[in-house]
Amino acid sequence: MKRLWFDTRGSGSVESVLWISFYFFMIAIVVDATILLTAQSRMWSIASDASRLVALRKLTPSEAENLILSNAGDDVVYEPDVNVVSEVVITTISQQFSNASALGFFALFGAALSVTATYRLEPEI
Repeated sequence: MKRLWFDTRGSGSVESVLWISFYFFMIAIVVDATILLTAQSRMWSIASDASRLVALRKLTPSEAENLILSNAGDDVVYEPDVNVVSEVVITTISQQFSNASALGFFALFGAALSVTATYRLEPEI
């Protein structure tokens, strides 16, 4: 029995099996974070476009909110808010982590992605 206790043959295989789950978990977290950052980038783009169109007086705030929802996609749930306050267009888009996260690691925190785009309202000509 003493001989088996100090035998190190096969220890590399056992260690690799133990470590491989940790590596897969870390890769999954990186993939999930990348998906969240991509979703946030898309939200920035949509919010910026909507704010710009309202600032140029091509859309009303309610039309801009409808534009945001139509650009969201089939499986995406955005919560848009477009306001004009003292000649400044403020567009905020929120999305729950659970709707944006593919693997769900960050959805456990129950937080939301949120972006805000601000544009100055162009003067009427």
